Amino acid sequence: MSPKPAHKPARSWSSPTRTTRPAPSSSRSSSAWAWRTCSCSTSPSLETMDAVFAEIEARHGKLDFAVHSMAFAKRDDLHGRVVDTSADGFALAMDVSTHSFVRLAKKAEPLLAKAGGGALVTMTYLGSEKVIPNYGVMGLCKAALEAATRYMAAELGAKGIRVNAVSPGPLMTRAASGIAGFDGLMAAAVERSPMHALVTPEDIGALTAFLVSDAGRLVTGGVHFVDAGYNIMA
Repeated sequence: MSPKPAHKPARSWSSPTRTTRPAPSSSRSSSAWAWRTCSCSTSPSLETMDAVFAEIEARHGKLDFAVHSMAFAKRDDLHGRVVDTSADGFALAMDVSTHSFVRLAKKAEPLLAKAGGGALVTMTYLGSEKVIPNYGVMGLCKAALEAATRYMAAELGAKGIRVNAVSPGPLMTRAASGIAGFDGLMAAAVERSPMHALVTPEDIGALTAFLVSDAGRLVTGGVHFVDAGYNIMA
């Protein structure tokens, strides 16, 4: 998933939206909660997060998994040189794109523990480890996000909580449309990847579903690519 650039006015988060998955074989809850987000220039407030998790606890008493998929950087910081990034722009990008996952994990931890363990998944991108044109400060944010994934996996593992990152290949989304030259990134992905294909939302969903399911119960701390093999090419 690509970062959400500053091409739209800031808008607030909506109320939590219920999501469902196939009924599990155990007694664990068959429902989870997620936030539906839109392009925004601020992270959700602590009050908003408190309200969301209070509602989850009131309705279900526990949580099986949470998926984090949000990012933001000012347009100039996204397309400009990293060395020109302002302190305010850097802090904003890190807060929305990286620390929001840490805050999510903090709030989710007690509810995941009540379920006997669970999973946290975030979305990252190859720009965390390779220099991608017009990705700017977001590459630094994704690198920090992946480091946070590893550290939180180590810290939460004793409670049976897994933490993973999914790294899809280029995918045309509303957010990606704000990255200059993104059509070229998609064309290169098709040409250079071993399988000569673009990832689809269904591919990303299938990998994420595996990671949060019991089938992925011993998978934690990793960055998992779904990009037709593009990441292995020199």
